[in-house]
Amino acid sequence: MLELRLIMVDLIIDGYIYQYNSFGGNLRIYNEILPRMCEIDKELSVTIATTGSCSSTLPHGNRISHKKILPIERYLKPSQILWPMKPIIRSLLMQIQIGRGKGKIWHSTYYTLPLVWNGHIAVTVLDLIYHLFPEYYNKPGDQMVRDQIRKSLLAADVIFSISRTTAQDLVRIFKVPNEKIIITPLASSKKFCILPSDFLEQCSVPFKPYLLYVGRRSHYKNFMGLLRSYRLWNNRYNVNLVVVGPLWTEIEKRFIEDNNLKHKVHLLTNINDRCLNVLYNQADAFIYPSIYEGFGIPLLEAMSTGCPIIASCIPSTIEVAGDCPIYFDVGEPDSLICAFEKMVLEGRQSEHVRKGLEKVQLYSWEKTASLILDGYRSLDN
Repeated sequence: MLELRLIMVDLIIDGYIYQYNSFGGNLRIYNEILPRMCEIDKELSVTIATTGSCSSTLPHGNRISHKKILPIERYLKPSQILWPMKPIIRSLLMQIQIGRGKGKIWHSTYYTLPLVWNGHIAVTVLDLIYHLFPEYYNKPGDQMVRDQIRKSLLAADVIFSISRTTAQDLVRIFKVPNEKIIITPLASSKKFCILPSDFLEQCSVPFKPYLLYVGRRSHYKNFMGLLRSYRLWNNRYNVNLVVVGPLWTEIEKRFIEDNNLKHKVHLLTNINDRCLNVLYNQADAFIYPSIYEGFGIPLLEAMSTGCPIIASCIPSTIEVAGDCPIYFDVGEPDSLICAFEKMVLEGRQSEHVRKGLEKVQLYSWEKTASLILDGYRSLDN
């Protein structure tokens, strides 16, 4: 059997997400896979191209370089009028700096395309929330995003989907041929693990016992649904809710105050992975109430730490976590309350936790990086 080798050694990564995101799963993907891909394939060289200041740190590694291109935001004045021209101007500047792509692969981090490109195009798709939930994404610029997503998917030679669930959405919504899609499951950082009991005694979390929620909370994340069920749970007086993520919105703050939850619901911001690992290790359960997800890295983080999981019964979570979580039905507060009660009875020594510790071993960033390299190699060079 012939060994496939990467003929096109120049990979251009559009660093869009590094400019406009300071945290999130999309950033974590590229920070994890780019150095690993360079380790696996010694002929691969990666250039991360950006057109402005970055909100997060770029990954480092052998054969990973950063090309800074003239920032356009400062010249788009007044921004309200000229902002729609931004993608075209940005693509033009990219084109001038990186050429027309002969012998190169363009990998977009967020559905961006060069104006003219003679090389191959790869796109990673995390989810299709803009198309599945247009009622949440109905601002003037959101339709532009939907148009750009469609345009990128049609132009792509290979599409990396982070789950079978997202792949099925791609086929159903955009009629993308299955042969163009490569499923590349994600992983969690090795920083997330079970910590020794003596270490945990030294850094005990003051909110114990508690349920843990991690991440953004808007729209399809169903955080308000979690709050409403927690408010109705009789045992809430004995179990706190710890939330890791951005500051409260006015709606969240008002709900918490109006329902006398101020001393039961605790918000932690700017939490690093080391502290988050401690929180997972000491939580009574991790709550994942989303009505939709493309994958779910926090599920793997919780499983890695031996933390029980309560999750909404949605396709991507079933795909990623199998029968490891205690599931509840979205939109049914009583179902979530029953899951709370079951979690209290089972504790951290449950069969669900044991299965989670086994299942999480199936995922690794090395596997993700290898699958993406295989996708590059599959292109007809």
